[in-house]
Order: sequence, then structure tokens, then C-alpha cells
Amino acid sequence: MTFQPLDISTFSEIKATFATAEPGTYSTILLATFRGHASNSHEYSFEHIKIMMAANMVAALPAAIILDISNLKYEWGDEMADVLFYCSNHPIETCQRIPVVVITSELNREGLTSLVRDEMREPPDDWLTNSLEDAISTIERLRREIKASVIVDKNRLWFDQEEIA
Repeated sequence: MTFQPLDISTFSEIKATFATAEPGTYSTILLATFRGHASNSHEYSFEHIKIMMAANMVAALPAAIILDISNLKYEWGDEMADVLFYCSNHPIETCQRIPVVVITSELNREGLTSLVRDEMREPPDDWLTNSLEDAISTIERLRREIKASVIVDKNRLWFDQEEIA
């Protein structure tokens, strides 16, 4: 049996850089920047993005993710929804969702808006922004909404337990 070297950087033409930030009251935010061309017709492009995200999500254990794909050409392809849903799941904590916001540009805004609105049936304003500043604001808003829903759920659970007891 002969083993061949495996180099995931050759899976597609897509290139990526990663950075982390820890704003004052929040845990780590992972900023993933992608450039190149992604579509269903470009073999392995979406899998390549997921592979790179997986390694960096496990390394950073982010509480939120910003995908800057403003330099990534994307017109269509439902496999991008797989990337977004993959990124929105915590890499370690099963069933824990984390906010994901995507920075778009004229290279991909139309296709992503259609994907989020029509295929994912999600509000585009919860996923798509035009700048890093807007992405950070959206992450902060989504984190407040998640925190508020957890508090409401805990209060409801407490109330339900009192009713049962």
C-alpha cells in the first residue's frame, strides 16, 4: 500500500485567511476571509471552504463568525447554504447555534440574497451585510436576541416547573 500526500490547499482555487477578536463582553469572533470563485460547477469549492472553516472553528471555538466573502465570486449553488449552516453550528457543543454574518459585494450579493431568502427561507438582513462594521453590529444584535430568547426560555421553563409542582 502506498500513501500519497494530501494537500487540501489544492482542492480548489479558493484562498482564505483567518483572524480572531474578543470584543469587551463577548467571546471570540472568528473572521474568515475567502477569495476566488465558488459554485456547484467548481469541483470541491464548497467542501474546501467547509474544511478550512472546520479547522479554524475547532481552533478558535468562536461564539460568532463573520465570513468576509466580498472577494469571492458566487452566483448560484445551493451548496453555499451547507457552508452557512455548517458555520452556524458550534464545533464542540452539540446543538448550540452561533451567529454567522456574511460580508458581501457586487461579486455575490444577488446570488446570496436569493439563496438566503428563497432557499434557506431566512431574513437576508440576519445573514448578509456590506462591511465589517455592519457585520459586527449585526453580530452584536443577534447575540442580544439569542441572550434574550434564552432568558425567556429559562423563565418559561421555571414557570412551567412551578405549575407542575
